[in-house]
Amino acid sequence: LDASTFCFNGFGWADQEFTVGGQKTKEFTFNVPYSVDGQEILVRVSGQFDEETGIVRWNFVTLQKNGNELEDIMLGFLAPNNDDHVGEGYVSFTIDHKENPANGSTVSNEATIIFDANEAIKTNTFVNTFDTDYPTSQIVSVSERNGGLDVTVAGSDGTSGIDHYDLIVFLNGNDNYIVVPNQTQNVIHLPYQPGVTRYGLCVKATDRVGWLERKNLAPEMTVTTGIQGDVNGDGEVNIADVNSIIDAILSGNASAVFDVNGDGEVNIADVNAVIDIILS
Repeated sequence: LDASTFCFNGFGWADQEFTVGGQKTKEFTFNVPYSVDGQEILVRVSGQFDEETGIVRWNFVTLQKNGNELEDIMLGFLAPNNDDHVGEGYVSFTIDHKENPANGSTVSNEATIIFDANEAIKTNTFVNTFDTDYPTSQIVSVSERNGGLDVTVAGSDGTSGIDHYDLIVFLNGNDNYIVVPNQTQNVIHLPYQPGVTRYGLCVKATDRVGWLERKNLAPEMTVTTGIQGDVNGDGEVNIADVNSIIDAILSGNASAVFDVNGDGEVNIADVNAVIDIILS
């Protein structure tokens, strides 16, 4: 870690929250006026960061409201804990890593808490793991089921793991595509699209820290199904499909459903393609 980037962020207890101002603050003292059972007190909170040892210290001291030591040693700012968490508190800081941490390298942190003259209480050790690699994925197989395609995918991310997949589907062999997003299972069901007989399939994975797989947006596998030219999805290729394409041309509808010849455009060539299918 880069000790020069250390900064205290804040602290709090019960329903109290405080922010430590200043960029890269490495030492601070706050005097917080507070009331316990109707008695006014002062809570002096201080923090110090030792760049040499990497040790961070916070001190919370209860004082009289004028800053003098308490006369009643049993009086303190932190109440006994209950279901409302009134006896809990927190401290926070940030620190940046050095440049280019190795994938899979870790940073661990633990703390000790001391109440008055009691023995130290150790917290659990918390470990952060650096994930600097991109995930990978591929399409394994495709099968037909329940009016659509079951696309089986597989992915790998050795550090944080795969969070989800996005299935990109190119329609009828052109650049128009739809996305089936945020799929967490390895089998993705794609319902058949009206008038689409060719499905170009591409999958991209995202890992649990948000890295999106680096992959060209292009079909990895192409599946042909249904009846080519059946743009209205009635199971037949006839004059009704010709009329549907003409209507699409006149209305400016460039949906891939009507791009029968797969040239990326919806025009008279698609009408002719359907007529050729009918006559053949």
